[in-house]
Amino acid sequence: MTRVDDLILSVRSKNALRNMRIETISDLVQRTEADLMCAKNFGRKSLKEIREVLAEMDLSLAPCVPTITPPSPSLFRVPIEERARWRQAAVAAGISVPEWRRRACNIRATIELAALPTTTQPGL
Repeated sequence: MTRVDDLILSVRSKNALRNMRIETISDLVQRTEADLMCAKNFGRKSLKEIREVLAEMDLSLAPCVPTITPPSPSLFRVPIEERARWRQAAVAAGISVPEWRRRACNIRATIELAALPTTTQPGL
């Protein structure tokens, strides 16, 4: 395994990586940009420098986006008959069809967001 000390980096970048206990390139590519930016004496220039060195090796830092597991599509399927009953009830209550559709979309979006289990990648 290639050690971080063998990379052509500034002394500040090497010291920051050493202080974070990042010893190999494998340790480095498992970190996100946010992880690195939280370190003492590590700034935009150091981050740019590391990204350039990793790009030369066809590598990159770990992505910062959360991992989202999509719910089962069958969770949101409502039979047509059930939707027709909801619509009739809305019309009987004096709610217009466009207003009913808007409310139905908002309710569905709320249910979808509540059902999404989000797990973020561990920072360390």
